[in-house]
Amino acid sequence: MVGTIRHDTCRAPRRAKVSTFELLARKTRTPRALLVTDGATGAGCDNVSRNIGGMALATSSIFKAPTLNIPTTPGRDLSATRHHLRLMSTCRSAFATPEQPYNRGEGVRFDAATLGSHGIAVDTGFSDFVELSDRLCAQVLNARLNQVAATRYPGEDWLKLECWVSGRVSLVFRRFGQIDFRGRWCFAHLHRDEIVKGEWVDPREPCISATIYCKPEYIEEALGSDVERLPASLRDFVGGKPPTSLFAKLPLGPDVARAVCSLANTFYTGSLRRLYVEAKVVELLTGAMDTLCRGGNARDPVVHLTQTEKRRIAEVRDLLVASCFSRPPLVADLARHAAMNQQKLQRGFKQIYGQTIMDFCQEERLERAREMLENGELTVTQIALTVGYDFANNFSSAFKRHFGVTPNAYRQSCRRGPPSTSRGE
Repeated sequence: MVGTIRHDTCRAPRRAKVSTFELLARKTRTPRALLVTDGATGAGCDNVSRNIGGMALATSSIFKAPTLNIPTTPGRDLSATRHHLRLMSTCRSAFATPEQPYNRGEGVRFDAATLGSHGIAVDTGFSDFVELSDRLCAQVLNARLNQVAATRYPGEDWLKLECWVSGRVSLVFRRFGQIDFRGRWCFAHLHRDEIVKGEWVDPREPCISATIYCKPEYIEEALGSDVERLPASLRDFVGGKPPTSLFAKLPLGPDVARAVCSLANTFYTGSLRRLYVEAKVVELLTGAMDTLCRGGNARDPVVHLTQTEKRRIAEVRDLLVASCFSRPPLVADLARHAAMNQQKLQRGFKQIYGQTIMDFCQEERLERAREMLENGELTVTQIALTVGYDFANNFSSAFKRHFGVTPNAYRQSCRRGPPSTSRGE
């Protein structure tokens, strides 16, 4: 079944009926540091949670039954993008300028017009591609689309790390299923040629992201003996064995968000820009590899939950959504409602939704505030009070920590084009 995506730019009321795409993107919250691999047997999705290589294997927790198909329109894969970089290096265009900020042959900027010629309808913004070496590349997106982008990509012999601080995206993997993301998320994946990926990008939110591509040789050289601490699928990938598929949802904290926003908005050009991009890419990779090497050690103990307990935790979530803008219930009251002790409720909630009860309330408030900033009807102070903050300064600080930009800067970006943040960290 193919889900429908609304092409209008008007945001529906919070409780109004929304499209399948928006509903899934809003409600799907996958646990942090989850790893999914098809293993040596190449098995597809199952509904069993077990431990492989020190990390939780929970296919059913990450992938959903697909409601979107894999598009027929091919996307510009990494080989084609690198080929375009070679062609651009021979043309007479000026480089190391604000319009093309990279040195000739090191990177290329695709503006809205160029992206449009490739079938991606962009209102404003850009997509940068940087080749740091033949083993390490990066793509930086800072744009606002004016219609749904639906493309398909084959598997490639590169490990991909995607870090998003804004946007609504659905990824559909053949044989595995669908994952829906909204706002801030980080996802590492490696999939074989026969496992095609479909990507759906919703135009109603600005897209700010950084995607890093790594060859196995780069990972081996960078990690050395620490390669042995990686999950088995990545060890096979680095060791030159036929790769299995890996999908890992990684935590995206304020430091990662700031690094991505800095990549999207740095003012450097030429050699300094390349140096800056490489520094931020290595920073992002270091955090991701640390999480993958630590594996299950950073995860909380698995809590056994009955179907009744899962249903009651879902009811707790609904209560929080309805009340987190005023005065959220105490954990003790929520535990009584769910008929379980506070510790089990808190651990079970985090296991299902990937964040603590407090973090969930905070994110709901900030997501609602972001919607209100896009509508542009209330002042920042009024929005802060509406979503439950007593002081506008506290709200502004929390908003910047979460999204990487201040509320005023985000509102201005919604009026003028893609978001802009500070010029560097």
